[in-house]
Parts: sequence; C-alpha cells; structure tokens
Amino acid sequence: MKKYLLVGMTGVLALPLALFALDFRVGEWVGTGVAERAGEDLYLVGGSVTHAGGAGADLLAAGGNVLISGTIAADVGIVGGTVTIVSAVGDDLRAVGGTVILQSRVGGDALIAGGQVEVQGTGVSGDAVLMGGVVRIAAPVGGNLRVYGDEVFIDGVVGGNTVVEAEKVRLGANARLAGNFSYRAKHKVEITDGAVIAGATEFIPWKRGGQSIIFGSAFWSALPFFLAFLTASLVFGLFFRRYSAEAVRIATEEPARELGRGFLVALALPVASAILFASFVGSLLGVIGMLAAVAFAVSAAIFAPILVGGWLLKRVDWKSITLGALVWCATGLIPVVGWIAEIIVVLIALGVLARIKWDATKMWR
Repeated sequence: MKKYLLVGMTGVLALPLALFALDFRVGEWVGTGVAERAGEDLYLVGGSVTHAGGAGADLLAAGGNVLISGTIAADVGIVGGTVTIVSAVGDDLRAVGGTVILQSRVGGDALIAGGQVEVQGTGVSGDAVLMGGVVRIAAPVGGNLRVYGDEVFIDGVVGGNTVVEAEKVRLGANARLAGNFSYRAKHKVEITDGAVIAGATEFIPWKRGGQSIIFGSAFWSALPFFLAFLTASLVFGLFFRRYSAEAVRIATEEPARELGRGFLVALALPVASAILFASFVGSLLGVIGMLAAVAFAVSAAIFAPILVGGWLLKRVDWKSITLGALVWCATGLIPVVGWIAEIIVVLIALGVLARIKWDATKMWR
C-alpha cells in the first residue's frame, strides 16, 4: 500500500518536470568527467559527488563527500559532509560542511561554514566570511576577512580589515594584516614572530560566562540537522523548480487564504483519517489518509525554506533556497515568537501544496 501511495505521489510531483529542462543529476555516485563541459547551470546531488570537468555557469553540489577538481566559471554552492575544492572558482563560493577544505583560488567572495575549515592555495580575491569549530587560513584574502569559531589560526595575507570572534586566536609567522585587526576572545591573541599588523588592533575581552550567540555548542550540535534540512530543500526546490516558483507566487499573492487552507488541511485530514481508520469499512482509506497527512507535513516543512527564500529574493534558485534555510534555522532559535512564525509559514506552505495538488487532480479528471 505504501508503495502504491509513494508511486502515485511521485507521479503527481513529477508532472512539472515536463515543463522545463534542467541539468540535474542525482544518484549514489554522481559527477562529471574530465573531458565533460557543462554550458548551463549544473546541479549534482548524491552520496558521493565529484566534479572533474568544466562548468561554464553556476555549480551546485550536495552530498556526503564532495570533491571539486574541475573549473567553474561562475558561482559555486556546496553542501556536504566532507567538501574539498582543488580547482578555481570564477566568482563567489558558498560552502557548508562537516569539513571544508579550499585549496584553490576564488575569484569573488567566499562564505564557508563547517566543523573544520581550511583555506589554502592561492586564496580569495574578494571578501571572506569563515565560520567553524577550527578555522585555519594559510592563503591570501584580497578583501575584508571575518572569522567566527572556537580556534582561529591566520597565517596569510589579508588586504582589508580583519574581524575575529573566537575562544583562541593565533597569528602565524606569515600573517600580514594590511587593515585594522579587531578580535573578541577569551585571551589575547598569540602572535608568532614575523607576523605584521599594519592597522590598529582592538581586543574585546570575552566576558566571564559569555558565549557566542551563533557559534556556541548548540550551533555545532544543530549543524548536521541544518545540512540535512538544506539538502532536502535544495533537492526539492531545484528538481521541481517551476513547481516551487509557482508555489512561491501563490503564497506571495494570497498568503491569508493559503494560511487558512493549510490550517484546515492540518486539522481535517488527520481527524478524518482517524475516524475512517476506526471503522472497519474505511480502515484502508484511513491508513492512506494518515500517510498522506505525513507526506503533506514533511513536504510543507521542506518547502518552508524555499518559500522564505523566494519571498526575500523574489526568485527560486540555489542562492534563495540557501538563504531561506539560513533564515529558517535562525528563526527557530528565537523562543515563542520564532516558533509561531515558523508554524505560520509551514501552514501557508501546506495550504499552497494542497491547492497545487488539488488543481493537478482536477486536470486529470
């Protein structure tokens, strides 16, 4: 029964794929060959992802292990357990993972977050924002540098200002900070002989009992859940991009109506399914209804970050989904008010998905 329900739901969701072309590859092992050149945006999702070819536009990859060894002309977005980048990135880089290692050049700005972050190679041409438990920078940063973590080690050239928030901060012998250096830590920075700070230095003591709002232990405990959530939203939003764009449009134009519809679905479907399940004749329909309720709830939770990102950037792509997931997870950290806001968004998402499903059902009649 579950198999038939899953097949039916997949069939309905797959309808929008006929409406657009997308270079989207998914599998246990997925990637591009050395001789392969992708002219359009490339999306790779799998257990193990390898990009060894060339990409003339944006690249987005999500997987347990992600290796980027082929060049990318534009932006790169990566979510993974272990992320390794050894080839040049033409424009901006956004990478989130358990361990993120950059061993190449980034032509634009870089935003990297992970349990362990290492920046090596020829560095980042623009600004860099690095977040992690342990962050090591042994490559130049052309613009401003911001680092947040537990342990931070800087052993490269920074062309702009440097701001650090960490428990422990060290500057290596190759550190050359051309601008101002401001850091908040429990102890004063450890400076190795040879390090140079050209601008002013500001030390902000970490108050006793104080803890970083963002990068405490709670953040690192929640990081795996964030990565799983983001990956699911990226797969859903990019694989069904036109479907998602239409849903964002509906939610934007009629949020109150979809909120009401979502509330009714959340209330009526489980109650009706329970009543049917209690009766002998309707027990089969009751089970189907319960499975449908679970499927709707999971889909609405996955779609909520897509909806938030679509509202903020007025489009649906990997950048908007990533932003939406960040805002969504940050909102969940706000007691009461944040939780209420998320419930409202999920109900709106539920209402939109129920409406689209109903419209698709009427088309097949």
